[in-house]
Amino acid sequence: MSGYKEEIVCETEEEAVRNSDIVCVTATAPVKEKDFLYLNKEWIKKGALICLPSAARFDDDFLISGCRRVVDHYQLYEAWAEEFPYPSFELVQIIGSKFTDLMHEGKLSRDDIIDLADIIAGDVPGRENDDEIILYSVGGMPVEDIAWGGVVYRNV
Repeated sequence: MSGYKEEIVCETEEEAVRNSDIVCVTATAPVKEKDFLYLNKEWIKKGALICLPSAARFDDDFLISGCRRVVDHYQLYEAWAEEFPYPSFELVQIIGSKFTDLMHEGKLSRDDIIDLADIIAGDVPGRENDDEIILYSVGGMPVEDIAWGGVVYRNV
């Protein structure tokens, strides 16, 4: 086993998020958006990466102008927006659906949402500066499940 690993049990969401370089929310979400885990922008470290394979709630101003919005595959969110008409975030419970809800409200445009494939292809930079906070919406692409399964298998 290489490297040092430390586990810290936190009493509050703020304690878990504050000063973290990487935050990954994998909690089961309640039914109503108002009850989703809330992450205050004041807790989020500059330059943090926030991975969201489950529901979390942020203030709209943070989502609109306080972070870089990246999704794993934008067409997945378009399909969900068709299947679950506005507002869809409460039903789909993935932050990328909140992005499409904000688009529906005229607060974001399609150009404000970055597809991970565009970063991988080098068409869009992954990070524009060291302070930029990246919110990554994980909608459930099977390739991600396979990669995650491989990591879990190797670490068991």
